[in-house]
Amino acid sequence: MTIGGVVYPDPGFVTVMAVTWPPPLIVEVAVAGLWHLGPVTAACLAAAGHDVLGFDPDSVLIENLKKNEAPIYEPGLNELIAQGNRAGKLSFSHDPREITGAEIVWITFDTPVDDNDVADVDFVIN
Repeated sequence: MTIGGVVYPDPGFVTVMAVTWPPPLIVEVAVAGLWHLGPVTAACLAAAGHDVLGFDPDSVLIENLKKNEAPIYEPGLNELIAQGNRAGKLSFSHDPREITGAEIVWITFDTPVDDNDVADVDFVIN
């Protein structure tokens, strides 16, 4: 499959992308929603050199992430979170006011869908 002149492998294949280090541009990113996708996204962005704030209104979840304990099991995720914490590239907060300093806000809250596959985005909007 080709998109925008870039050739992608057929679905089902795993592709490892080359990463330029250090990244040419460091961005302040807030990742909002830290249940399934959020911790992985935040830890990977921090590992790539970005300054990342993980936000979630659940204060217990935030305290666990500060102790390098992800809410889901993903191989290597706790260590990746720990590396970001130690490097000062990854931090966590339940205070939404801290998001205001981010250049990019990456929303990763779970959005449930109904029987017709219509997403309920009320939590994200409100």
